[in-house]
Amino acid sequence: MDTCEYNFGSLYFQHRIDMQPYPGNYPLHTHLFCEIYCYIRGNAIYHVEGTTYQLKPGTVILMRPGEAHYLEIKPTEPYQRCWVHFSPALLDEVDPDHILLQTFFDRPLGENNKYEGDDLSVHSMRYFERMCERAPTAAEQRIQLYVRFLDLLDALRQTFIKRNAGGGEGDICHAVVHYINDNLEAELSLENICSRFYISRSHLNKLFKEATGETVWNYIIIKRLVDARQRILAGEPPQRVCESYGGWDYSAFYRSYKRRFGISPKADFAAGLELD
Repeated sequence: MDTCEYNFGSLYFQHRIDMQPYPGNYPLHTHLFCEIYCYIRGNAIYHVEGTTYQLKPGTVILMRPGEAHYLEIKPTEPYQRCWVHFSPALLDEVDPDHILLQTFFDRPLGENNKYEGDDLSVHSMRYFERMCERAPTAAEQRIQLYVRFLDLLDALRQTFIKRNAGGGEGDICHAVVHYINDNLEAELSLENICSRFYISRSHLNKLFKEATGETVWNYIIIKRLVDARQRILAGEPPQRVCESYGGWDYSAFYRSYKRRFGISPKADFAAGLELD
């Protein structure tokens, strides 16, 4: 594996090459931050909230906090990519109304994530190339990269506006994904979902697995855990958060939480209080 990275405050960049990519290393996951992913080479397909995106060199994929995504890859050639992670709060001073973040937040989950090199200016794409060449050292270079980062966000936003944030494909998986994300605290069961969408359990799981890489129930657990962590870090007691999800058993919730995040709900709660 060849990698380089740097951390500029709340702006984190990484460039990585996996010479022999292993498919199991890229499971369904989410972040607490925004991500701009740039595909360079490999043999892969990207999935975001049930939408499948074909990749070619220069393809850019955007994810907002909590947007579930995973990579489907074949280990037939090296996999190279770079990505930028940043907190929306990074733009509070230069863009207090977060206009530059429309591309991330003013759209349904799993829609309008993909941009091609043709959608962006050469100047914007050069942002990724410069960071792949080397990590910045001098303060002036870091400032220049930050300015290019803002240019990239603006280029993405201009393309987004031209698209008019068009609608999704309207298929069953999109409908189920949206329903789950809008009803995380409801009594979500496979039986209820199947009845609502007039589809058999086995058929729904088959379609959902193909679209998201997970079963419906695993997807629900992942999204509830991400939502729970955000609430706990914001100061809501873990027991209360757990009970809000249709009476989730706390011991099962605790085990799932620690397995996914590597930290207990109580420890996250304490850490959140310290930040206040």
